[in-house]
Amino acid sequence: MRIAIFANGILENAVGGAQKNMNEVIIGLSKYYDLTYFPEMQAYKIKNDVEYNNANKLKGYGIKIAEPFFEDNMEQKTIIDHYTGQIKECDFIYNLDLQYYLENRSVQGDLSIMLANITKKPVGICLQDLGDTSAKFHDMLYNAFKISRMIPQFFGFIFTASIYGYINRKLTVGNLLKCNELLFVSAVNNKIECNVNLKNKTIFYLDPSNAIDSKIIKYKNIKKENKIIFFARLIYMKGIFDLIYIMRRILDKIDTKIVIAGEFKRINEKNLFMKMVKKFKLGDHIIYKGFLSDNDLYKEIGSSRLMIYPSHSDSFSLSVLESISVNVPVVAYDIPGLSLYKEFKCVKLVKEFSIKSMAEQAIQMYSHDDSIFDDIKLTKFIELHASWENVVMSHKKIIDKYFGKNRL
Repeated sequence: MRIAIFANGILENAVGGAQKNMNEVIIGLSKYYDLTYFPEMQAYKIKNDVEYNNANKLKGYGIKIAEPFFEDNMEQKTIIDHYTGQIKECDFIYNLDLQYYLENRSVQGDLSIMLANITKKPVGICLQDLGDTSAKFHDMLYNAFKISRMIPQFFGFIFTASIYGYINRKLTVGNLLKCNELLFVSAVNNKIECNVNLKNKTIFYLDPSNAIDSKIIKYKNIKKENKIIFFARLIYMKGIFDLIYIMRRILDKIDTKIVIAGEFKRINEKNLFMKMVKKFKLGDHIIYKGFLSDNDLYKEIGSSRLMIYPSHSDSFSLSVLESISVNVPVVAYDIPGLSLYKEFKCVKLVKEFSIKSMAEQAIQMYSHDDSIFDDIKLTKFIELHASWENVVMSHKKIIDKYFGKNRL
């Protein structure tokens, strides 16, 4: 079977967890189907040696790259005409990451949906980032208000970003629901409908939807140090400012340190964070590591006593999975994207924005008994998420449900 694949941003080197996920899934699916990858319009604007090299790596797995990508100075209309012709030769369109409407108005919101409407080919859409926060107006404003109370310097920016995000998500969901060729939606978390109203569309929950790097397991039994870890994209929606208030409460009871790994995406957030660290005299306790290589990060995780994760935005959280896979307990906010971890004793979820509860649970979990990891359900959960092949097969199962077990 011939599948037209769309996967936003996988040709770039500076990628996040979603791009890593999509890349692994595409490579895995190439063993079972005839795939052609159609780069998004943004990829044509930044074409460079990195993107060409990554495209050629995909070709090494037998994955075709849509022909226009290797041509120079092609107009968007010409590219779309080429894509239309190639997609007509495919049986199915599978988009592994729906693009947001306002960032892609030139292609009517999302390139795969536009081309499905043009070619009348069935399309399946995987929702990743779209399900990370609530798309309800009241919820967005409430979250903006609560975060702004912690960092009033960003009041205007946060409320503007929230309103923009609300409009963008409503338009994106509307564009998805209007697609007559939409066959199904695959979702990375079974609570996605708490955040996104898909109005009785056919939804499949990928299980598993993500996987850890097998290299991390060797750090499972290294000696724990007197420290806590936080690692993520360093933005306010991941709780980087909540962390300061949580640590102040923890340090009243425990003499410890916190290692922060990751890159700040906006310089104004970094400057404010460092200013607050100095204001609250936390400099001796907060160790900012910045970006770390995989092995360095895994070592930091494995040697920590606890992970604090006050994120307001998540669809799955590979960070939580990586932590518990090396026997590091987690305290996090109880948001829909983390609900799949709720049944495990090594993960404590507290009410969102409850700084006090987060600190109290962190203090209790800091000197945890290792018995919290003696759980057959936890062991099976980690084993299920320890192989990208399992993730690939969860996608393949959905595709085969509609198209049969067609092989190359």
